[in-house]
Order: sequence, then C-alpha cells, then structure tokens
Amino acid sequence: MVILRHSELNQKHQHKGMEENKNKPASDEIDIREFLLSIRDGIAKFLNWIFKTFLMLLIFLRNFVVARFKFLMLGGIVGGLLGFGFYSLQSPSYETGITIRSTYLRGLYFNAEVEKLNEYCKNKSYDLLSAELNIPEESLDFIKGFESKNVNNYYNIYSFYTATENLDSVKLAAELGSNLFVITAEVNVESEDATPNLTELEKGLVHYFENNVYINRLYNTELTRLQSRKKKLESELANLDSLKTIIKEKLKKNELTSAASLEISVRENKNDDIVSNPLSIFDQDYKFFQELQQVNTELALLEKVQVVNGFNGVKLNRRAFLIKSVVYGGFYGGVVTIAIFLLLAVNHYLTNEEKKMAAEK
Repeated sequence: MVILRHSELNQKHQHKGMEENKNKPASDEIDIREFLLSIRDGIAKFLNWIFKTFLMLLIFLRNFVVARFKFLMLGGIVGGLLGFGFYSLQSPSYETGITIRSTYLRGLYFNAEVEKLNEYCKNKSYDLLSAELNIPEESLDFIKGFESKNVNNYYNIYSFYTATENLDSVKLAAELGSNLFVITAEVNVESEDATPNLTELEKGLVHYFENNVYINRLYNTELTRLQSRKKKLESELANLDSLKTIIKEKLKKNELTSAASLEISVRENKNDDIVSNPLSIFDQDYKFFQELQQVNTELALLEKVQVVNGFNGVKLNRRAFLIKSVVYGGFYGGVVTIAIFLLLAVNHYLTNEEKKMAAEK
C-alpha cells in the first residue's frame, strides 16, 4: 500500500508539472519576435535619419547659395579672369595629327593601344616609348602625349542612316567597329615653324601597330586565304585554257558530239554543259579571270595598317587650352568663395561661444 501511494503521488506531481508547462507563456518565441521587430524599427529610424539629414543638407546649401549668389558669381568671374590670365602667361600648346586606317584592330581596341603610348609620355617613360616605336629615345623628347579619335563616330553614323531608334546600339557599333582614326600628338616646340622629326615618328607608329600580335594573326590569316584563292583560280584558268583549245579543235572538225570526246566534263548548272553550249566555257573563264583580278587587287592593297594622311606640320591649339583654363579658373574661384564664407561662419560661431564663456565667468 505504501508503494502504491508513492506511485500515485508521483503521477499527480508529473501531471501538475505538465499543466504548468502548458500554461507557461512562450517567452522564447516572444523574445525572438520582439528582437526582430526592434531591428526593423531600428533600421527604419536609421534610414529616416539619413534621409532627413540629407534633406536638411540640401536645404542648407540652397539657402547658402541663394543668400550669397552674387558673391559666388563674383568669385566665379574672378576665378575665370585669373584662369584667363594664367592661360595668357603659359606657353601655347602645339599638336600634329595623322590619319590611320586599321582593318584588323578597330574601335575601342585601337584607341586603347594609343592610350598606352600616351601613358608612357605622361609618366616620362621615354625608354618604354622608344622600345615600342623603335625610335631612339633622344628623338622622342618633344612628344608630350597622344590622343586617338574615331572618324566614323556616333554622330556621323546617326546622320548617315538617319536612325531614330536603338541609338545606343548605333553608338556602340560606331565605337567598336570604326576603322579610321586620327591620332593627335601633342608636341613641345617653340612655334608653328618648328620642324621636329615627324617622318621618324610616323614610321615609329606604323612599326608599333605592324608588330601588334593581334593584328599580325588576323593579317596572316587573310594573306593565306587570298594566296590560296589566287593559286586555285590560276589553276582553274589554266585548265580552262587547255579545254578551250580542245573545244576549238573539235568544233573545227565537227567532232564535239559528247562530253566523253573531250575527256573532261565542265558543267555550269544542272541543265547546261559544254556539249549543249560549248561557248559557256568562255563565260566561265571570264568569271574566273575577273575574280582573279579582284584577289590580286586585294593582295596589292593588303596592309596591316594604312596611313591615309601622314603628319604634315605642327599647328597651334590655343582654343582648347583657353577653355580649359577659364573653366577651371571659374570653378576654383567659386570653391574659394564658398570656403571663405564657411570660414567666416565658423569664426562668427567661435566668437559667440567665446563671449558666452566670458560672460559665465
């Protein structure tokens, strides 16, 4: 009886514990939910604070510019005048240009190769530039930089095709597919009458592109194709010449009765052969001859790069330098004016704080 009584007490105790667990709130789940909600509220408050701060900054800048617009304009004008004065004191910029046609290296890829030469000039790495152009280093001191521009640019293509749709595609095609370029070299000379060795520079640029690995691979592939086509056409024409001689003899003797009598069968199409139309062989011979002439023309004109118009003297480029100087001067003038007003505002604030501290003492 004692053992049974003890078992009943244990069962009642376990049942009571289970009821207490059921009635106990899910504090862990509530805590996680509250934690996630607090994170969401914190992010929302932070983003709201950033937005309000940015808005207050814009309002402050607007009020600052509106209240001091005349002074900012005056600062810009003064800066522009100083830029013009700086331009007047500087030595003028001289440049020369060359037009190159590149069949294999086009668009942005060609311009990237020219930009590499420009970086050598800007970094004064004339030893690397000399190695690329195969020109003595002392002959390159007068070069200050290079710039390449597409002749067939976006605006030319747009006006030519009068396109009204897909302008981005037209622009991209112009940048990637252009094969005509103007390379401008900025030179350091005393006047337009100066005569730097531009012929050597032109040869150096041609050497630079002719030794480009990518250009060489495409050029050699095209050269092999044309040479193979020429050899094939010459062989075909030789065979046709022999055949024409045989046909002439057979026609004279009236022996052209079947293709077997020629020991050769040349068929232009399914319904026409030499027997039914012996003169067709002469038409085919002329077609092959015209194609051979075209291949010979392409071989004669085949070049890795072509100089369309070489360097032809030095010219003064004052306009670009003038605009650059005036715009930069006006910008810096406005920045200096803003900085002065900010310094005055900071000084005014510090003065007031100093007076408050003195009054409290």
